[in-house]
Amino acid sequence: MDAKLPTKTEVCETQSPDYITDVELAERIKVSRVTIQSWRQKGEGAPFYRTGRRIIYDWGEVQNWVREQRVG
Repeated sequence: MDAKLPTKTEVCETQSPDYITDVELAERIKVSRVTIQSWRQKGEGAPFYRTGRRIIYDWGEVQNWVREQRVG
């Protein structure tokens, strides 16, 4: 099942709680923005979308990714 990538207009003009920035992600999962950026560069972090120069995260996908990180 392919997730529909939001258009740049949809991301910029709506205040959808489903899509968040790396700053918002860092706040929600209690890590630094630098950590989020490092994970993204290493391919280790939550799935993300690039819309032009902007990076966004689907909060539902992030929650699934966090659950997959469970140990034990």
